[in-house]
Amino acid sequence: MPPFWVEPRDRATASLQATVQPDPRLGFGLDLDIRRWDARPEGTVSGPGDLSLHSWGRLWRGPVPGGFATWVKLPNADDLTELGTDETDLHLAATAGSRRGAASLRAWLGLASLGDPFSGGGRTWLPEGEARFGWELGPVEAVGRLSALPGGPRPRPIGSLALSLEARCPLLAGAELSHGLASSGPSPGLRAWLGWASGCTSEPEEEARCCDGPLPGR
Repeated sequence: MPPFWVEPRDRATASLQATVQPDPRLGFGLDLDIRRWDARPEGTVSGPGDLSLHSWGRLWRGPVPGGFATWVKLPNADDLTELGTDETDLHLAATAGSRRGAASLRAWLGLASLGDPFSGGGRTWLPEGEARFGWELGPVEAVGRLSALPGGPRPRPIGSLALSLEARCPLLAGAELSHGLASSGPSPGLRAWLGWASGCTSEPEEEARCCDGPLPGR
């Protein structure tokens, strides 16, 4: 369940993401969801969700390059229909990644500062993180992700496992199956995406991708 929700909801989400990288070591992006909730007993509600802004950067090179990532969720969506929380959330993370031949390993670990919609301005601080293992299969990559992200009525890190196939450059496409590892975690989910990147190269090194940060795993 999303943070602070008391009961589960069936949901479908379409996301629009845009990113720009003015330098190989630095990137910025935004993410906007169009959501459809089963908001019992009110029925089904749909509309735009909260806007998210994110950034990431590489701070050092080497056998295990690392960097940082930030992600800010703005309170622009309608909270009365549960499309948003009317709160600003902040995520800060350290990132690292490395590639050896066809195998790659990327990870991030950070803190989430979540606005509590029921406490009149209070905030909840929680650890969160993710590990991602990839294996190149020709033009695509098989990926396994193990995540611990905030969720539940009294938010705490909740584990989930995801398996996907991803094409990276210049066509950004993939499909993913996921499942929660706790009773309050997400039920089986399916995610697919399609996009295009201009001016990118399919480089064998993991440096440029060590520091993407939290957003791809959400």
